[in-house]
Amino acid sequence: ALLSFLETNNVPAGTTTNGLWEPILRILDDGRLAALYSSEIFEPTFNQLISERISTDHGATWGNEFHVVAQAGVLRPGMPQMAKMANGHYMLTYEIVGIGNAAVYFKSSSDGVTWPDGIGTAIPNQNSGPFLTALPNGRVFITSSQNAVSYSDNYGATWREVDPAWNIGFYLSWASIYQTKPDELAVIAGLPSPRSTISIRFGTLSPASAKPLQKTGSFGK
Repeated sequence: ALLSFLETNNVPAGTTTNGLWEPILRILDDGRLAALYSSEIFEPTFNQLISERISTDHGATWGNEFHVVAQAGVLRPGMPQMAKMANGHYMLTYEIVGIGNAAVYFKSSSDGVTWPDGIGTAIPNQNSGPFLTALPNGRVFITSSQNAVSYSDNYGATWREVDPAWNIGFYLSWASIYQTKPDELAVIAGLPSPRSTISIRFGTLSPASAKPLQKTGSFGK
């Protein structure tokens, strides 16, 4: 049964114009449910932006929409992903079509609701369709359709790259990354050869004082 409508679009042919895309749900510390999504319904002022709504009753009803990443003009922030970090803050990553090759940016929030103004901060060598995971030890890992793997030990102040799961460069693989064991990460992606093959590789985490993934053979078959 339908519980509620998060957002609606009553524009004719709304699936291809004035669209609503890429929703995610996250439970906040206080038990509220946060929903973030990409929206085109504010065209022509905003080509696309990232919106958020909050529910206090487990999704039965939703509060007013507010904009998390918005820039008037041709830029298209989208593909949001949010994770709670070990310091209690939340990180939001997203692509911005219109900057480079859909460059990946991020913002941080103390509560998952109040976000800084502007388009955020770029993460080097990450492009299109980001996905992040936050580890209990404070590290944050991210991957994207760049098929690179990056991490931060200081909640996004700086980023470093490690050996990629696949040496294929940019490809619309829509990669994701998860912690599967205390000392293990998994990266999942749709690879170009064989076409449309969903593949997974595992990387071994090194101790905190060392590099986060083994330099040689960091991701196995």
